[in-house]
Amino acid sequence: MMWGTMPDTITVVCAADNAFALPMAVMLQSMSHNLAKDRVAQVHILDGGITAENRRKIGNSCTDKRISLHWWNADIT
Repeated sequence: MMWGTMPDTITVVCAADNAFALPMAVMLQSMSHNLAKDRVAQVHILDGGITAENRRKIGNSCTDKRISLHWWNADIT
């Protein structure tokens, strides 16, 4: 691969429960607004109990095609 042919990837890992769903959505919006145009981000979310509705809202609010969300279920039992 030649230098400059692929955008640099930033990997972000965060963990949240339903109480932190809204602050996490705000963080994703901030990332979208501040991510350099030549960068992409892979966001891995360790889900500790986010409701399906809030997962949908987070996914719908993150419309930046440079950011991909990857959900991982946390077994907190």
